[in-house]
Amino acid sequence: MIYTLTLNPTLDIHMRFENPKLGTLNRARGVRYAPSGKGLNVSSALHAQGIESKAILPLGGPIGYLLESMIKNLGFETLVIPVKGETRANTKVIDQNGILSEFNGAGAALSEQEMQACFDGLKNLQSSDTLILSGSLPPGVSSTIYAEMTEMAKAKGASVYLDASGEALIRGLGAKPNLVKPNKLEAEELFGTPITTYQEALEAARKIRDMGIDTVILSLEDKGAIFLNAPENQAEQVFLVVPPKVTAITPSGAGDSVLAGTLYGLQQHWAWEKVAKHATATATARVISTSGYPNLARVAAEFDKVTVLAESEFPQGSF
Repeated sequence: MIYTLTLNPTLDIHMRFENPKLGTLNRARGVRYAPSGKGLNVSSALHAQGIESKAILPLGGPIGYLLESMIKNLGFETLVIPVKGETRANTKVIDQNGILSEFNGAGAALSEQEMQACFDGLKNLQSSDTLILSGSLPPGVSSTIYAEMTEMAKAKGASVYLDASGEALIRGLGAKPNLVKPNKLEAEELFGTPITTYQEALEAARKIRDMGIDTVILSLEDKGAIFLNAPENQAEQVFLVVPPKVTAITPSGAGDSVLAGTLYGLQQHWAWEKVAKHATATATARVISTSGYPNLARVAAEFDKVTVLAESEFPQGSF
């Protein structure tokens, strides 16, 4: 079983504009509403590829009530933790060039009892299970929460994948999850140094690996991603995987698609190079989609357009 935990879920409002401007009236050319939050997105992307998961998320207030009704139709198992606070809404503004601007709410603060209910939702974790911890933390939740949950899951023998930022990422790394998926900015903040070349990106990925992490996926957005896999007592495998040039239609959820595509490939017992290529094709198919997460046929249409480079082939110089 794959479990995803979304502590700060949201109703995403996707709005498309022609030349949007601050300080004046903008009329949307299109609007779409979607239940979201990084863990929930991973569950949605997995479901689209035929892999089921259990999505756990706290919901409260009018938006939480609306989301609960929406997720009943997503097709996979969910566990809703009722909370007193109000679930947030995020506005995603996309211009005519596919450039995304995000205006995100803070989310519902969780009480000690509500957080315990989230832990209780994971009480049946077993050694063959995988736990996905991803996304921002709502107000008042300790930055140690992902570390605590990682330690709990690993004590049961489960695998843990972490996609977090800031202090939650730093603390989470200390608990040694099996896989982490930082982006360029998060890696720069983690080490206090800029990343301007693929060689610097690889160096940062290896620093994370040296913290006791088996697998590191370092996203460089449209410049590609470093996929580094080095389980204990096995040789390192590292690739730079670059997506094809596309015009983004739905840019949000790309990183969650990478994580879902990686999980899919690992469950098929593919070689690491193929896993990385499939994960990137999944993200590409997501961003050019008008709605939803891509199924395997849509991913396959992008697979051969993805470029995979060994370390000796990494481009030199700045991005």
